[in-house]
Order: sequence, then structure tokens, then C-alpha cells
Amino acid sequence: MYFTTVKPAGAIIGEAVLVDCVREHPSVWFVGPYGLVLCEAKLYDKPIPCKGKLGFFEPDIPQ
Repeated sequence: MYFTTVKPAGAIIGEAVLVDCVREHPSVWFVGPYGLVLCEAKLYDKPIPCKGKLGFFEPDIPQ
């Protein structure tokens, strides 16, 4: 797969559905004080170039 050798920067590499925001969770990946619970994660075959921003944002992706 593409991402095993290349670590993209400045790109969208996938998507997921946000289902909850929690203050505690049994996952070993949880580091508080808040955590986002995601589901239906999909990794794209190729990254989509996109300049990042802080927080949630609508990406400017040319069609």
C-alpha cells in the first residue's frame, strides 16, 4: 500500500465519522482531558493535497 513507505504531509489521507467526544475511555490510545471517538475510518489510496488548519475546517479541494 502507498502509505507503508511514504508519509504524506500537507494532505488528507482518509476520513472517519465522529460519533462522540469523551472525558475518559478504555482505549490505550486515549490521552485526556478529551478524546474523539471515531468509526467507519477509511484510508484513501492516494493522498489529496490540502493545506491544514487548526481545529475542524472545510478543506479547499479543487474539483
